[in-house]
Amino acid sequence: VLGLLARVEHRDLAEARRHEKDIKVEKIPTGIIELDVLTNGGIRKGSLTQLSGGYSSGKSTIALITTASAQRLGMNCGWADVEGAFTPDYAEFFGVDTDKLLLMKGATAAEAYLETIRDWAVSGTTQLAVMDSVVAAGAMQEIVDKKGFRSLDQVTIAALARLWSMFLRTSWG
Repeated sequence: VLGLLARVEHRDLAEARRHEKDIKVEKIPTGIIELDVLTNGGIRKGSLTQLSGGYSSGKSTIALITTASAQRLGMNCGWADVEGAFTPDYAEFFGVDTDKLLLMKGATAAEAYLETIRDWAVSGTTQLAVMDSVVAAGAMQEIVDKKGFRSLDQVTIAALARLWSMFLRTSWG
């Protein structure tokens, strides 16, 4: 987790803080004091936030801690378990109320997860939705071909970029 925090670009944060002073921005505290200080109070409510880092660097843990923090504030949260790695005991260790968590798992294509997240956001069902992980999600066009199923190892970054671009255009205009 500290490795991820060390990579935060202070220049970009300083620029964002200057703009936030002019307008009131609602935040969801991450529950991690150092990260909340660096981000001026947490992640922006109503926006898309991506955590990036190496394998096993703490991205899912940060998302779990943030989910628990949002739940403590009375927010409904959803978790799209693309990797199939969600463990209720591990989530509860960080304070997530798994009985109140909307959990989506078992879909094969990123489109299904993104559609569910969009539905949660548009309907107001959740105030925080986590997709864990974007890299594990393959676009349906990449997964399925005329001969059957391809390996997720064959999913290209370009296909995911196109999918995200389409999702953002259709979801947030």
